[in-house]
Amino acid sequence: MPYVTSGDLRIHYEVEGEGPPLVLHTGFVGAARDWYDLGYVDALKEDYLLILPDPRGQGESDKPHSTEAYAGEKRAQDVIAVLDALKIDRTHFWGYSMGGGVGFQLAARHPERLISLVLGGAHPFGGPANAAQAELFRQGMATALAAIEAATSPLPPQLRNRWVTNDPEAMAAATLIERANLEAYVGTIELPTLMYCGDRDPIHEGAQKAANAIGSATFVSLPGLNHIDGILDKDAILPHVRAFLNRYAASPVTTAP
Repeated sequence: MPYVTSGDLRIHYEVEGEGPPLVLHTGFVGAARDWYDLGYVDALKEDYLLILPDPRGQGESDKPHSTEAYAGEKRAQDVIAVLDALKIDRTHFWGYSMGGGVGFQLAARHPERLISLVLGGAHPFGGPANAAQAELFRQGMATALAAIEAATSPLPPQLRNRWVTNDPEAMAAATLIERANLEAYVGTIELPTLMYCGDRDPIHEGAQKAANAIGSATFVSLPGLNHIDGILDKDAILPHVRAFLNRYAASPVTTAP
């Protein structure tokens, strides 16, 4: 079970497959294993070297209880630490929801480490601390997940059973971070970029606005999908991502010194 140290935390990650490197970064509350359970790993591992980190505070990674630990730049540095451990200089990156936010951080701070970006259900325009959501987590993961499902869609049992084991204090602390506004960087992104979002996702307008500001971006609106559906519905999402990645998969990859 591989780990890397990022700052003062241990970050767990998995590696599967072979080919050009592709980071799969899950969203808030999720874990690297979600990509396995939802079928993405089996669909992609024959064509890509898949790198699947557990975000700090989630999965098998360390779970600090201080809000400052969840700053966006620290999440981005976790990805860099994993790439360095694997001696991968540049990679494709696919992030969903919070993972998409990490992708924006990487594009702003470490563009030289990226080949292309796939960003789902995310925008770079920041957001305030969410005290109401933090209180839900403090009432227990079962309560918080019930609220998420009521606002979106039922979770598959394997995801619910994993997500309910999250540390509620770590989740509350992460929810209280004020997300940085990266709008000033958006127009400078020159990487090939695919953005997608369900048209029933409240993030849809912001995601489309960000895609319009990135000259190299393609935006895909997914009819009838809400925020959770935007990761659950592999069959609606994967064809768009595959077609995009196929255009850039032959890009040269070098190893870090």
